[in-house]
Amino acid sequence: MFWRDLEIHHPGIDSLRLTPEVAKAWKERLAFIRDAQGQPVRERVNFRSELVFVQAFYQDIARWAADDPERWAPWVAPCPIKANECATK
Repeated sequence: MFWRDLEIHHPGIDSLRLTPEVAKAWKERLAFIRDAQGQPVRERVNFRSELVFVQAFYQDIARWAADDPERWAPWVAPCPIKANECATK
């Protein structure tokens, strides 16, 4: 739901370092369940959960880079998910 969506909507993307515009567009697409033509059908109930998964992915890469910088440092990028976007009560 994350990288495949980016590949479809931003052909040639090759970095986890997303521009604010790309990140915003991805979140807007993620917020809705879509039909086969890509039209919004209804709001996604687990929207915030999906954001948590992507945030964890970025955090994992940063931790791995601390342990093995040669392998993982090139992939470290600012996370496009802000803490307040994932906050649940």
